[in-house]
Amino acid sequence: MAVLALYALYLPLSGYAVGDFGFDAAEYWELSLKFTRQGGFSLLGYNDPVRGYLGPMLILPARVLCHFTGWSMLAGAQVLGAAWAALLVGIAVPALVAQVTGRALAAGRWLVLLALTFVFWRDYFNFTLSDMPALTLLVLALVALRHSHWVWAVAAGLFLAAAINIRPIYIASLPGCLWFFYRFAPPGRKGVARAGLLVAGAPWCSCRSGASTGTISSAIRRS
Repeated sequence: MAVLALYALYLPLSGYAVGDFGFDAAEYWELSLKFTRQGGFSLLGYNDPVRGYLGPMLILPARVLCHFTGWSMLAGAQVLGAAWAALLVGIAVPALVAQVTGRALAAGRWLVLLALTFVFWRDYFNFTLSDMPALTLLVLALVALRHSHWVWAVAAGLFLAAAINIRPIYIASLPGCLWFFYRFAPPGRKGVARAGLLVAGAPWCSCRSGASTGTISSAIRRS
């Protein structure tokens, strides 16, 4: 809640105007329109050959908010950005640190983390960019990999696939994620079954994107 409050207070006062909402942020906002261009929501309406569908889809809540409130797309992006900041800095990173170190992140160190992310990344959350959502989902995948229950294996596969769908460059994280998985996988058949669930979860999101296998190299170059 502290992270959400911090960014909810800062972002509207960050000095950006609607005219600054351009380039990649505007492109993603426009891509989200493809899902509803036929009058209703449809995955079949999205036909971009390079960008995965999940990133633009995650912008839809901001568009709905702007539709009902009359707010600008910058205001909608700022609300969405505050939520992503809270999820990344308030939940995902502390959970991963706690799992890796075996103890909860101390309040003082968490404040240092919050201060560093605010200093270096605060303005990213003004815009509908793909960087922070993809990073958040990748961290959540690593968190899920540390759990032994099969549900967490499926969740890890989905989170990892979602990160790759949004930012195909995260394919480079697969070796590290697999090492992380096998480092903490349960022994015997249970571990094998869990590995199968991880693999079953991963392709669902990454393969059903606008980027086909034939254009994946182009997607990586544009990430």
